[in-house]
Amino acid sequence: HFEDGLVCAERALGTFRAQGNTAGIVDAIRLVVLALRAKGRLKDAHDLVYHQMEAFSGLERARMLLLLAHINHNKRGSRNRERAKEWAASARRL
Repeated sequence: HFEDGLVCAERALGTFRAQGNTAGIVDAIRLVVLALRAKGRLKDAHDLVYHQMEAFSGLERARMLLLLAHINHNKRGSRNRERAKEWAASARRL
């Protein structure tokens, strides 16, 4: 079932990108991340968000930072856990 969700989320991501809808892009990325996390693909989820951070500002950037914190708060090692705290704090400041 997670694979179906991942396919739908990736399709939505493509649609929102084509429309240039930044809020929709972030929403779709969040759904992709949730599906990847459920499948245990934490590194893939991290890479997806991390490599797109610079494209966002304001509220969307804060939401991306929270996604990074969510991905890395558990099962990614102590270094990433500390980074997760930093990302969450940065999101709060935005």
